[in-house]
Amino acid sequence: MNKKKTTKKRNTSSQPVGTAMRKNGKTDNTAVHIIIAIVLFAISLLLLTCFVLGEKTGTFGTLLCGFFRGLFGPLCFLLPLGTLAVSFFYRELSVRKTLVFKVIMLLVFCILSSSLYSLVSYGGMAETPFSVKNFYSDGVAGDGGCVIGSAFAKLFDLLFGKIMAIIL
Repeated sequence: MNKKKTTKKRNTSSQPVGTAMRKNGKTDNTAVHIIIAIVLFAISLLLLTCFVLGEKTGTFGTLLCGFFRGLFGPLCFLLPLGTLAVSFFYRELSVRKTLVFKVIMLLVFCILSSSLYSLVSYGGMAETPFSVKNFYSDGVAGDGGCVIGSAFAKLFDLLFGKIMAIIL
């Protein structure tokens, strides 16, 4: 009796059907990265629109603009511009695992810039009493510092003096 041997069909691909694989064997999340980048882009455009148009954006836009101006002062424009840059390079930054570092550096830059603005606008923070309400209202009005910048400016001015605080 001659039994005919059948050859087994080989799966030429080592990956499961329906998943894309990268060279290192991990799944490719390109669609997720694109969606997150689009969401970041939309958020940055929303913030930029609120900051530029101000009261013309309605109640929500006015509240959002006032909130960020109170926290970061007139330099609040740095946040949506930084978010816009992150949205353009999101895929590359997340693949390189440097996204968190870049976002932290963006926030540190915004905080240090707003503290420099507070130091210059108030002319030194050692004599200025620390009042969150006053700093917030000055930031919303654009007349001086803001809550975050003024808090760091006050700390730097008390620890290092005005000149060294400006250098920092």
